Amino acid sequence: MRIKFFCTALLLLFLALTHDGLAWNQGTHRQINYEAVNVFYRQMEGKKKYLLGPLPEELRQKPCRGIAVTSSGLDIGHYTIAEGSFTMPQWIIVGGDWADEPHLYASVRHFYDPLGLVKPYLTDQFWAHGVLYEAPGIDAKTWGLDHPDNPFSFRQGLTYYKLAMEVDDSVPLPPTLAPNHFKLNLNLAPVDHADQRSVYLALAYRALGEAMHMLGDMTQPAHVRNDSHPLDEPIETRIFSEHVRAAAADPFLDPRLTPLLASAGGTLQEPERLVREVASFTNSHFYSEDTIHDKASKIIPNNYDPLLAHAYPSPQFSDLRESATLVQGYLIKRRVKRYDGQGGAFDWTRVPMAQERLSFHWFDPDQSIWNDPLESAASYSGATGRYHIPNAYAPNQAKVLLPIAIHANADLMDMFFPTMELVSTFAEKGVEKGDAPSGAEYSRYVIEVETDMTHHQEQDVAWKAYGLAIEYTGPATLVIARDGKPVSRRALHFRKGRLEAIEKADGTLEKKKLRLYSTLGEHALTEEEEFYGIEDGQTAHVEIEAGTRRFKSEPFTYKKKDTTVVIQPPRIVTYEMAEGATQVTHEFEATARPDDAYRFVWDFGDGATFSEDLRPGVSSKISHTYTNLKAKDRFHPEVRLESTSGAALAKDAVTIDITEKEDVAEPAPATAEGGGRWMLTRTWQDILESSRFNTVNVQGTETSASIHISVKDRSATWVFDYGASWSPLPVSAAPREEVEILLKVDRAEGSTGPVWSCGLEIYDGRHKDHNYPPPKATFLASGFKWHSLWVAKDPKVTQTTYNLSFGKNPKKGDKQVVTVRFVGHGCGAAIANGAVHQYYEYTFQP
Repeated sequence: MRIKFFCTALLLLFLALTHDGLAWNQGTHRQINYEAVNVFYRQMEGKKKYLLGPLPEELRQKPCRGIAVTSSGLDIGHYTIAEGSFTMPQWIIVGGDWADEPHLYASVRHFYDPLGLVKPYLTDQFWAHGVLYEAPGIDAKTWGLDHPDNPFSFRQGLTYYKLAMEVDDSVPLPPTLAPNHFKLNLNLAPVDHADQRSVYLALAYRALGEAMHMLGDMTQPAHVRNDSHPLDEPIETRIFSEHVRAAAADPFLDPRLTPLLASAGGTLQEPERLVREVASFTNSHFYSEDTIHDKASKIIPNNYDPLLAHAYPSPQFSDLRESATLVQGYLIKRRVKRYDGQGGAFDWTRVPMAQERLSFHWFDPDQSIWNDPLESAASYSGATGRYHIPNAYAPNQAKVLLPIAIHANADLMDMFFPTMELVSTFAEKGVEKGDAPSGAEYSRYVIEVETDMTHHQEQDVAWKAYGLAIEYTGPATLVIARDGKPVSRRALHFRKGRLEAIEKADGTLEKKKLRLYSTLGEHALTEEEEFYGIEDGQTAHVEIEAGTRRFKSEPFTYKKKDTTVVIQPPRIVTYEMAEGATQVTHEFEATARPDDAYRFVWDFGDGATFSEDLRPGVSSKISHTYTNLKAKDRFHPEVRLESTSGAALAKDAVTIDITEKEDVAEPAPATAEGGGRWMLTRTWQDILESSRFNTVNVQGTETSASIHISVKDRSATWVFDYGASWSPLPVSAAPREEVEILLKVDRAEGSTGPVWSCGLEIYDGRHKDHNYPPPKATFLASGFKWHSLWVAKDPKVTQTTYNLSFGKNPKKGDKQVVTVRFVGHGCGAAIANGAVHQYYEYTFQP
């Protein structure tokens, strides 16, 4: 008997030292991590974080050089490492394996009791691991998340990722990246700064994989119930990769836990709470082989010890569903009690928890003595409580526990990646003078670019919890493209989230502001400016590839400004010639946009011409005398804008009318029956383009207007296009005269879904209180008596008429301003709207 007891003790000690704490087997852990990666890939689609910085497939499959484990042994002395090269998902998957290496070192650090009945770490069978090996006093939650001695904790993984995102190319390369720890004792000297980033990423992803292993252990009952399980733990040793694949394909996610799992439709938790909640769920709803306890039946756990291992309050048999079955014993059939889980996922699928133990169970279909020597050894070693967990129960329990492990780890992956946003603003500075190498003066259009890479730490539960924030330092690229195809790429460099340096034409970097340049007229850019040249219709954006992600700023589209020339009002001029007068002098002024050096060529309409070359920003001012005039003469003076070499660019014209002045003894109010008319003396317009988001473009002429609105967010683009026209207003009219004006909405098109409308309105300006100044362009113009035509309120009505009435009993010099306005909005007036007011000023002339 002594020999048998001694041999049994040696067997128990050996098995305890080799088997203690391995949780799911390593192949199962790899498969859990693999399935979690795939769940994460599916869950990240459409999330804002990954729209700002997606993880494209080609970057996920890019290998990173790091530290690989090349052994599978018991102690540190048998632990070997070497350089390895794996992709991001591969590092995460093998990290799920290597967290168990070396076995003895790992095993005593992979237990966490969320109730802390004795301690949160492993105390069961202290005589084995505490005396013969070690008792570090470290629980799995602390070890996996942020213990300072663990070089592959979750927090350390975030730190490695932060280091990869902050490698400064101006700092000399370090001789090695690994601190003094047996798991890192490998000289990984980076060959360049890109390799330095790669090594940090490999360390980060391996740490993530090992942290996911630790979280997976929280779905192992023995690991959350202070059960060192030195021999047999059914759910641990009888679950393999095929069970994980089946659980991932058809997950039974318990509704009692899904509110805490973002990948299952719940809310993302902080890392510490996620581990605690998963461990608490497993602890309260599952037994391990040595912790079956029922107070009412006086069932004491196999491993009960008043100092080292206490009985857990749940589950109790009263929490479970009791049943009985007949099992063929050695001689007769025996009645055996069983207990199944109930509530939550247990109501969807049968999950057996414990069964009454038989002295001999050769014929029990839920036993497997012939195939499981560990179970047989356990029965001989004294682990023979009244109830046990047959090995056949393992797959049913795994149906509930494995989906939790997979989805909780998908959440851990989600919180690992930071929310970062690359924003670029393109400020159009307009026309600025430049200095050509020859010393000649010239102008070009300038766009100044400000760009930042921001870590929104407040949106990241893990990064915020650990007080870590990324200040991106590293390379970036300016991309100039046309129709989505890159035309040029320029290297940039960021420091602490801000653009610091830009590429020169010789390939080196210099600390300088980023500016884009476009030619004006026939001026050529300097070589330096041409390197950052942009043409009409091209787009520009900044992009960064870092941390296995690709960040892109919103593209800016350059639209070259049309060259225009405008003769300043009044647009229609009437001169009354006194008796005997035959000439009049008129002062003209014309301005051109954008500012540049232009040639102004005047044709005064009477055969006389004049031209002058002016420097940028200077308007053309000229006086001209018309001679040999007579009543009813009409002139259409015109200015033509040309480049300094004579290329035609734009033109504009006004009207000058000559009338004969009538002698009137005494000014008196004119009536409809008396002389005098309302004369159109000038026209002008005011434009409003209001938008919180993207593009509102408004254009107008004296008889038409158009509004184009494009509203864009990260999920969709809505486009609205409106056009309207109206009858030409009369050049003159008699007092009290009414003129019919046709108002017509020619085009009203909007994207399906958002609210939109457009309106065409006219106001005749007869009320003096509302005459001067006329209403400025605005979307809502209350207080005026508009005659309106709105499309969207009544889409079938697209035109109307209005009798424009001119004031009665006017005096000489009285004015009446008629306003025609066209307005439209897209996605609601508060989001984007535009308006154009066209004004017609009439002056009464007796």
